[in-house]
Amino acid sequence: MEKQIADRVPGLAVGVSRRGHMVWFVGIGSADVSLPTRPPDADTQFDIAGITSTFVAVTVMALRDAGKLSLDDPVERRLPPSRHTDVTVREALTHISGMQPSVRQREPVRDAWDAPHSAPHSQPYVGMLAELIARLDHEDWYAAVRRRVLDPLGLRSTSLGRAAGLPQAGRYYVPPGTDVPGAEPTVDLFASGPVGGFSSTARDLST
Repeated sequence: MEKQIADRVPGLAVGVSRRGHMVWFVGIGSADVSLPTRPPDADTQFDIAGITSTFVAVTVMALRDAGKLSLDDPVERRLPPSRHTDVTVREALTHISGMQPSVRQREPVRDAWDAPHSAPHSQPYVGMLAELIARLDHEDWYAAVRRRVLDPLGLRSTSLGRAAGLPQAGRYYVPPGTDVPGAEPTVDLFASGPVGGFSSTARDLST
């Protein structure tokens, strides 16, 4: 609760998982500021931002296990034509490819997220891995992630964007110097979907 107050966060969902099962959970504050006495529960869906890329990476490893690629394959061999020569799938997965977004898209040194709009953010290696998934499985990258990872694990509350029919955490921005949260608009991440487009719940992430 101290962290919630210090960072002026409307609500938090906190869980502890062991061996794929949630053993402790607490919801603090409110998921929706219009319902201040109703805290988020383990099935409240939040945007999970960069955790999305973990699902992309797991899907790449599933393709490796299926014999569809080697982690030492050069990117340009799997994604022709590519200007990223001498970069392997392994290097892209471990963020040591040396690939950089343009200066205009790169995150600034300061806290780029402390602003009432979508931060300039790009991780080209994750988008590249999503395209690799799409080409090797001959389907949309998200469809492949769902078929290979989400569905087998029963993660029905994890989706690209928000899923209808689930309790939702609001999207809020608290301007500096005030404690009044304002509603954020829904932002279409387009090509950055593999980087940060997923929504999920504490229960699904515990699994």
